[in-house]
Amino acid sequence: IKEIAEQLNSYITRYEVNTCSQIKHFLAQAKHETGGFTKFREPLNYVSYTGETLYAMAPTAINDGFKRKGITFSSREEKIQWIQDNLINNDAAYGEHAFGSAEQPGKDYRGRGLLHLTHYGAYKRCGADIGVEIHKNPELVETDSRVIVETGLWFWKINKLKRIAEDRSITTDVAVEGITKIINTGLKGINERKRFMIEISQ
Repeated sequence: IKEIAEQLNSYITRYEVNTCSQIKHFLAQAKHETGGFTKFREPLNYVSYTGETLYAMAPTAINDGFKRKGITFSSREEKIQWIQDNLINNDAAYGEHAFGSAEQPGKDYRGRGLLHLTHYGAYKRCGADIGVEIHKNPELVETDSRVIVETGLWFWKINKLKRIAEDRSITTDVAVEGITKIINTGLKGINERKRFMIEISQ
């Protein structure tokens, strides 16, 4: 946490996350995404899922993996069975299948960093902007404190989250919801994000 704080102090001005309101919103979101600043890599072990429920949760990502690998099935049942046999409770396989890239075979571009940068295109664009080839070394987004922080700040700025965080015409809860929808379209963990915002504001 000390390293993260030091890096934030070094970079927040560069990315214009320089108001009390922005910093509180940024930290509340980051605290949820990282499990209290302890996990900078999204876990993908879906032990309580079945092939059916995992496919229902992420059909686009899973189908993109099949397309990228040229895997086809004769029936939906065969597809679900393949998911059950190969992706359930298999972090590495699911990461590579759902978040892999033809440009960098064998690597995965799952959510990493303070705000969980996700997908090859985002890694490549962000890496070009911050001057680190994270599209070739995605692990840096979970291991290098500077990269962990700067990718989060980059995501914040590129998605113009400042305008929501500083909008005085809406309530704090509405602002948290608006920011969360951009970070996680399903509003996962919205109540915890709101609670963290309250705690950080005290």
